[in-house]
Amino acid sequence: GLDPALSAARALGVRQLLSHLAGKTGLEEAVAAAKTETRRYAKRQMAWFRRFMKDWIWLEDKESCNIIAEMKEKLP
Repeated sequence: GLDPALSAARALGVRQLLSHLAGKTGLEEAVAAAKTETRRYAKRQMAWFRRFMKDWIWLEDKESCNIIAEMKEKLP
């Protein structure tokens, strides 16, 4: 009964969950499709960031104490 016009209906994985609940797909298939959709969304986000956020300082995934030290090195 979720109104497709609501923004919540467009959230990642909701379409697959609703398809499963309606009996159109199995749970494993719905989960796999939701994971694929999430990966594709993340890939589009990273492409957008690389294109429009060129001036950002990108930090590697490290422990917080290392990130602070790295920021101090890179900032003027």
